[in-house]
Amino acid sequence: MPTPKTICHIVCYRDPDYVRGEVIARALRTQQNYHIVELKNKYKGPLRYFEILLKLIALRFRKNPDVYFLGFRGHEIALFVRLITFGKKMLFDSLVSPTLSLRFESPSPLKSLISKMTFFFEYLILHWSDVIIVDTEIHRKRISDFFNISLKKFHGVYVGAKVPNSHLVPLANDTRFNVLFFGSFLPLHGGDIIFEVAEELKALPIYFTLVGKCKFKPTSKNISVIDWLEYSALTTLIEKSSLCLGGPFGNTPQSQSVITGKTFQFLAFAKATIIGKIEEDVGFKDKTNCLYIDQGCKASLKQAILWAYNNRSALGEIGNQGRDLYNSSFSDRAIASQFQRAMASECK
Repeated sequence: MPTPKTICHIVCYRDPDYVRGEVIARALRTQQNYHIVELKNKYKGPLRYFEILLKLIALRFRKNPDVYFLGFRGHEIALFVRLITFGKKMLFDSLVSPTLSLRFESPSPLKSLISKMTFFFEYLILHWSDVIIVDTEIHRKRISDFFNISLKKFHGVYVGAKVPNSHLVPLANDTRFNVLFFGSFLPLHGGDIIFEVAEELKALPIYFTLVGKCKFKPTSKNISVIDWLEYSALTTLIEKSSLCLGGPFGNTPQSQSVITGKTFQFLAFAKATIIGKIEEDVGFKDKTNCLYIDQGCKASLKQAILWAYNNRSALGEIGNQGRDLYNSSFSDRAIASQFQRAMASECK
């Protein structure tokens, strides 16, 4: 048998336990003929950059891995990593492009100027990476076209989710109709649309919980805004929710090419989920395994929530069908298969 290669998985992010890194780590562990070494930051501030780079230098001299994978989101240190790992293969997770976000997501003259400067550095990162990981096929083509880098370098690996402790997650036992959204309220999420719909429905016994740094101030007791929650507390909210908002709803260039991480999380928990349409068929079917609506349309989101409220008996089966889709297309096994194809391209 061939001697196993050593691959170093590098995580340098303000949240080192972010779901993307965990899912990739699990996918890596399934790869045959590879020995995995993980470098994950302990510091969460700027010190993490120095921490990881020093650890990486020590590892290069001590074990000299065959392959390096710089996970999400490693843009800030990517060029340094490439210098340290010179002569070895490097995979790079380009799940989010800073340049595209600055230029097209809520653009301004200042952001446009900064994006022109980041373009060169991001181009070098992508150009010097041997394999580039994104999520969807649309995203793969978008980044390839924008930076004029061969599409063959890019491989799609879905974001995935932190799986529940049991295969059967109970439906909400709260008699209230609870609607949940969590996220960073970036333009792609359409936070303004979500909030406006919640305000318009405040006369009904529909209770919204919005988790994240929301700039909007609710005028109704039916709307709760929570800045931040531990994952365990968030899990409890998901289990108690009648309906979840996966989005994206922002109708921005980025939102048109992504499936949000929260969508995968809700599907894994067998929750009826409202999802914003993208131009890629991954199996989402309206009122079968999700509620599938047009992005950027407040009326569509409002109508979907009202339909769910008036058809609560249908939500359990929609959630179960959503979980079935997750298991077949977005689970650890499916993602490991996607990642295996990317790793196979590394060997070419």
